[in-house]
Amino acid sequence: MNPNESLRQRLRNLASLQPSDASVQRATAAVRAAVQQESFNQQTSSLGRMVMTHKKISLAAAIGSLAVVAAAWMLLADRGGVAFAQVVEQLQRVKTVQYTETRSHLPRPGKPAGPTTVTKYWIQGRSQQRQEIVSTTKGDPLPEGRAWSIAPVGMASVSNLVTGKTVSLDTKEKVFSEIKGFLSIDPDTGELNETKPHPMPEVDFYRQIRDFPADEAERLPEQTLDDRKVVGFRTVESNERPGGVDSWTRTYWVDAESNLPVQVEVTFTSTQPTMGHSKWVLSDIVFDEPLDESLFSTEPPEGYTVREE
Repeated sequence: MNPNESLRQRLRNLASLQPSDASVQRATAAVRAAVQQESFNQQTSSLGRMVMTHKKISLAAAIGSLAVVAAAWMLLADRGGVAFAQVVEQLQRVKTVQYTETRSHLPRPGKPAGPTTVTKYWIQGRSQQRQEIVSTTKGDPLPEGRAWSIAPVGMASVSNLVTGKTVSLDTKEKVFSEIKGFLSIDPDTGELNETKPHPMPEVDFYRQIRDFPADEAERLPEQTLDDRKVVGFRTVESNERPGGVDSWTRTYWVDAESNLPVQVEVTFTSTQPTMGHSKWVLSDIVFDEPLDESLFSTEPPEGYTVREE
């Protein structure tokens, strides 16, 4: 990217920033020093010509006019100045993603803790995804002989959102099947609903980040995560519905250098007694590492039994 385009992009992202007094002071000092340099008077950009070549503009006016530009540049360069719009933009360039999702069933007060499931995800392009359960941890015993619903280790699914096809693989028993529908329970009515697989624009990983309401997010202080400097964005959303209030807390930790997510944390709680509480943590995120095409095949692997569902 050439310098002019880089500057324009930084200006476009300025609206997402929250400058501090110290940052503005640094920006103003930088402009004052730059104006005093001969090279600064020789800028060839349209912005430099507009501000610096007009003979009637005083030094003070030039400093005031350029303070916003310098603030944008310095804040975006600063580790704490990552704008979420930069994260979305950077993800547009990503070719592959790998990550681990750890889902924990959080105990309600006085209730048993549920199981924890660890699932590995592989994503290629915008439309191909594979997920496979790699480990499970049993929850606390349930009363009356009931048991937690736990998907077995080795269960995998592969989706191609261009064709709308999703298949299931039992990697231990070597069984392959095509998924014809997904079942879900309406939390308000208790009705069982079925949806059919269909083409979609992109996998959830990208969609959730793109739709994240960054303008409503709380900016979290910079911290170190996995030996990297990260900044955080957090939202809390509550939805009132019959029987209770559901709450979702979403936190994105972003690498301050690459502008790519390092970890995503999502927590769900509800005041409705029948609803369980859960937490999802997406970690070990790796971008743009080459992936084997066979991971995303929706055809039966050799040696698998095809089961009709």
